[in-house]
Amino acid sequence: MLKRTFALISLGILTFQATYAQKAITLQQNFQPGKKYGYAMSYDQNIGQNIMGQDITMKQLMKIDYSFDITTASAPDKNVKVTYNKIYSLSDAMGATSEYDSEKDNGTENNPLSALKGASFNMVITPKGDVKSVSGVDKMLDAMAQKSSKDSATTATIKDALNKQFGSEAVKASMEAALKIYPEKPIKQGESWVVETELKNILPLKMKTTYTLKEVKENKAFVGVVGTISAVGPVEVMGFTMQTNLSGTNNGDMIIDIKSGLALNSDMKINIGGTMSAMGQDIKMKIDGQNKIAGKEL
Repeated sequence: MLKRTFALISLGILTFQATYAQKAITLQQNFQPGKKYGYAMSYDQNIGQNIMGQDITMKQLMKIDYSFDITTASAPDKNVKVTYNKIYSLSDAMGATSEYDSEKDNGTENNPLSALKGASFNMVITPKGDVKSVSGVDKMLDAMAQKSSKDSATTATIKDALNKQFGSEAVKASMEAALKIYPEKPIKQGESWVVETELKNILPLKMKTTYTLKEVKENKAFVGVVGTISAVGPVEVMGFTMQTNLSGTNNGDMIIDIKSGLALNSDMKINIGGTMSAMGQDIKMKIDGQNKIAGKEL
């Protein structure tokens, strides 16, 4: 009798777990007005180039800590004030190293990144993570350019260059690449969904990402990520127009808070290879990187 009772209890537990596992959950951006969230993003890349038989290696590391203040909501969208809190940049190429750390900046740094700490812009995001608009970026670009030079002609040139990485379109695409991660409908454990995004930065990257809900536990969604990346077409680099033909993968895992839609943790491995061509010369490229995101409610 006792064995039978335990067997029934065990069967009930297993049935409950199986039922819960098949329950569809809604994953979407559900940030609450009046609340504040923190995002720490890290982009670590090792770049290999072969130019006319010569191998050149570069390392680039960028870390940015943001805060998201959810100011108002115009259902179903949210208005967000984004503030840069910390910036760290490291570039090492051909023995020349350039480093910037906002935590060590005493205000005398002649570096455009020095103007980012404390700078803000506003964006409107949808429940699916689409960034509908950004505003306030141009003022930020002016401050960055003026940090580099006081000469108006030089400042204009610098601002134009910075626009490709920190301008409205670049910021919009960068934020959307990090936030547009949700399915179009409720999803069950084991099911997948596909999201396509474009990152208009120095390289025109197109990404097609397949997300799979692997597990639901403690109000968290554990998601596997498998994606492809491509950059095909012309791009302007330091005044030269280059043709790009690059492709690769973007694979990893992430944890999403089901209630808020906040990406609590994301760890992606990036592998890209191919060529860039200019003036009849092909440059072989190989990029290995790791992109990380850590989010929390502040």
